[in-house]
Amino acid sequence: MLSIRPSLQLPFALGAISLFLLPLVVSPSPIFGQEVERITRENRRHIEGDEVLLMGGWGPHLRSILSSPGGDVWFVHDAGHDVLNNAGLRYRRRIDGQWIAAGSIDFVPPLKIQQNLAHVLIGTVIHSYGVDRPRRRLVECTFNTLSAGTASCADVEVNGQPLKLEANTNYIGAALSPDGYPVVWWSKTRLPGEASGKLFHLWRFSDRWNGPVETPVRIGEQTYANLAYARPAFAGRNRLELLGELEEGELHRTVQVTIRIAPDYPTAELSLVGPAERTFAAEDLWVDRRGGLHAITAAISPANSGFYFYRAPGEAWRFVQALPGLTVARFQESSFDAVLYLLADESGRLVLRSRSIDGHSGPLDFDGFAHRVVPWPFTPALSQPNAIYSMSRAYQTRDVHGLHFGLVGDSPAADDQVFYLHGPLVTLEAIASSPAAATAAE
Repeated sequence: MLSIRPSLQLPFALGAISLFLLPLVVSPSPIFGQEVERITRENRRHIEGDEVLLMGGWGPHLRSILSSPGGDVWFVHDAGHDVLNNAGLRYRRRIDGQWIAAGSIDFVPPLKIQQNLAHVLIGTVIHSYGVDRPRRRLVECTFNTLSAGTASCADVEVNGQPLKLEANTNYIGAALSPDGYPVVWWSKTRLPGEASGKLFHLWRFSDRWNGPVETPVRIGEQTYANLAYARPAFAGRNRLELLGELEEGELHRTVQVTIRIAPDYPTAELSLVGPAERTFAAEDLWVDRRGGLHAITAAISPANSGFYFYRAPGEAWRFVQALPGLTVARFQESSFDAVLYLLADESGRLVLRSRSIDGHSGPLDFDGFAHRVVPWPFTPALSQPNAIYSMSRAYQTRDVHGLHFGLVGDSPAADDQVFYLHGPLVTLEAIASSPAAATAAE
């Protein structure tokens, strides 16, 4: 049975800062004009009676709003209503403010994939990676956005042979390097009699898959059964950072995983983020332009409690700030030199927060972020998104311009729906000097 954890996600304190006070922020802080559109009503989930077997927002690290080099916006979602069987992929394209069905692929025997797939957009081709557990194969599905409707799947081959996975493998992930090559990782959960779980990764360079590299899931003498839900961010051309979750019985730890892409195939490096009693779910990871790592984690107890950690280059992780009271959030870095959060709080508000990162170094101060409540145009109102997806350079070759977030509806009422929140960014200075910009921000 697919392991489903609650969508216990973010949190930090939202100060009562009114918009007219925002010019007091020292650095220019982007604020927003935004629109919300519905992408689909056919997102994969599984509900039987009152029991939720698979939430529509499961695996938020697997998906992103995607933008092709020409600026077309895409979204891929899994299909079906069975927690044990993924029915296939559905490709959605945004045209003139409307989301249309642009292609699909159904998974038919012998292909049998259980969990959701991980997606990256390389140029104009969407690459999706999944685990076929019965055949123990890593599967790659491709969809050319310039020839909508054409999609195909094939087993990943290494040195001309299909790659065979170990038993009890799942929890896949994928990211795209700054140079445009994909990195794929997956986890093998420990079986009885085995010392620990294992993390594997491989990458494709010059049309050749390299690896896989095997890393035991252990830190010092402590072993763990599994490593899952890893959020990616690149810290340089050949260094991938992941923020994931270690599992060992009732123990859940947040972990940083460093994957170095090099000819000698080094194993991944694992580092704990915070003490065990204060971390549970890996929420998101951002790497700033000076190489600093910013991690948000959420605690299982007390509920709706989050923690922000920072790691400077060459130093250890340190706790910076408690983030109480909110439920969901994600980072997005924009080419506008801004870092944004989209989050939902306990009162059902959807809030955008941002600050300039021009010249930024050191930990973030969330109390200094500009913020704005997003009006929700659909009925029923969105009170707690089941997941948030952010457009990221870690999933596509095109730089990110403006703000782009995907949101899954509340579970169980509306998590078969996915929405698109988007808009431009404008600075406080632009609002002060331009009536049009001021109108866009209202």
